[in-house]
Amino acid sequence: MGSYQKADGITLSQLNNTEYTNFMNRVLTLLTAGSISKLTVTNIVNSIKPKLVQMEDLVNRSTANAETKDLLKLDAERDSYVSYLLATVRAAKNSPLAAQRDAYNTLEITVRPYTGLARMRNMEETAAISGLLLDFRKEAVKTAVTALNLDAILTALETANKNYSALTDARSVTRTAESVADSKTVRAQLDSLYDTW
Repeated sequence: MGSYQKADGITLSQLNNTEYTNFMNRVLTLLTAGSISKLTVTNIVNSIKPKLVQMEDLVNRSTANAETKDLLKLDAERDSYVSYLLATVRAAKNSPLAAQRDAYNTLEITVRPYTGLARMRNMEETAAISGLLLDFRKEAVKTAVTALNLDAILTALETANKNYSALTDARSVTRTAESVADSKTVRAQLDSLYDTW
C-alpha cells in the first residue's frame, strides 16, 4: 500500500478517549499532509474522517440530565415522608393513648417489610413506595391510619412518588432521543481502519 511506518510500541487501548482522539487526529493530519494518493490511503483517510468526528463528539460528552436535580429533590422528599411515616408508626407503640397503641399494633405488621425503604435503589424505592401506599390504603388499616393522622402524609408521598416516576420516564425518553454510538464502538471501528493501512 505504499511506504509508511506506523507508530510502534503504542497500545491504543491504554489511551483514554481524549488521548486516543488526539492520536487519531495526528495520524489523519500526517496522512493528509503528504500526498494521500501516493500513499494509497485515500479510502482509509475518507473512512477515518467521519469516525473521528464522532469520536470528538463523544470525548468528554456530558451524561448529566436536566432532570437529575429535580429527581434528587423529589427523592429526598420521598425519603422524608417515608421516614416520618415509619417513625410515627413506631412512636405510637409508646403513646399514652390507647387508640394510637392499637394503631401501632395494626400497622407494625404493615410497615415491617418497608424497613430500609429509603436506602433502596431509586426505581426499587419507587415500586416499594407504591406497595406501601396500597398497604396503607387497605380497609383493614383505615382506622389505624386515621388514629395516627397519616392521611395527609400518604397523599404527599403518593404525589412525590408519581412525580418522581413521571420525571424518570421523561429522562429515559430524553436519553433515548439523544443516544449516539458509544466511544467503545467508534474506537473499535477506528482501530480496524488504523490496522488496515
